[in-house]
Amino acid sequence: MSQLTTYVITSHAHPQVPFIRQLYHTAFPEEERRPFEQLPLDDTDTSMQLLLYCNPSDTPVGFATVWQFGDFCFVEHLAIDTAQRSKGYGAVIVQQLLSPGCTVLLEVEPVHDEQSEKRIRFYNRLGFTANALPYLQPPYHKGLQPIPMVLLSNPAISVTEAEIFVNQLHKQVYPAFE
Repeated sequence: MSQLTTYVITSHAHPQVPFIRQLYHTAFPEEERRPFEQLPLDDTDTSMQLLLYCNPSDTPVGFATVWQFGDFCFVEHLAIDTAQRSKGYGAVIVQQLLSPGCTVLLEVEPVHDEQSEKRIRFYNRLGFTANALPYLQPPYHKGLQPIPMVLLSNPAISVTEAEIFVNQLHKQVYPAFE
């Protein structure tokens, strides 16, 4: 599998935003995504990056929203276009997000069907392990309840480290929704 080209999207006016918006809405249920307009793309003070991934012919294959926090990063969303799935792009994207000395965290749904089980196996193959910390994703919309999720990390971290990271996530990623 060849490398993908990564573009950092810094404005809601970028020409690939309609592709990303459509994929975002089809890949994640409403309770697992913030309003798209609230992605802090135009805010230079944010730690969040919206990354667009394109194959060697420059066709968009997917995107990730990633929050950088010094010694760890949080992958808030990662999605591959349905027409581009099963081509190894997801693994390439995750491997590009991994860097020495930096812990990568992400949330996944607990196993409840074949798709959720497949997703966790995918991340396990890439070196991610589930943390024992009981974890609830804060709601993205007023009136909704927190969502039980599994916190995965690469490399593995202790429950104490997970608590520190989750505290920072709640302060910087989810504050408008709590």
